[in-house]
Amino acid sequence: MLRLMLRLLVGLIGLLALFMAARLWLDPTSTALKLGLMTQAVLGQATARADLGGFFGVVGALAVLASIRSDGSRLTVPVFLIGAALTGRVITAIVSGISPPLVPPMVVEAVILVVFVAAWRNLRTA
Repeated sequence: MLRLMLRLLVGLIGLLALFMAARLWLDPTSTALKLGLMTQAVLGQATARADLGGFFGVVGALAVLASIRSDGSRLTVPVFLIGAALTGRVITAIVSGISPPLVPPMVVEAVILVVFVAAWRNLRTA
């Protein structure tokens, strides 16, 4: 039952990440603005598509693949990427102080990290 729940959660997170990647690739300006970033110039749009879209695309694709194949080893890269993102937010909180808008993304990333690590450990193939 735990394995099934983890597979479903990982798959759902993966699909949401792929949806975010698609939004960034198709409409980088308004999507990045919702994330607190300005991308008015072409370079900013390209950066949102490449860096943010790439981040969400890789996390999403590997999470969906891990879910479909019930293979937690596919989550190694997403665990490191989400961990790095959360580390960046913690550094921001330490350097600039914690503010209300900073908390929800940190909570989301922490929950995703817990789910991915649990799945990485429990969905290991023999």
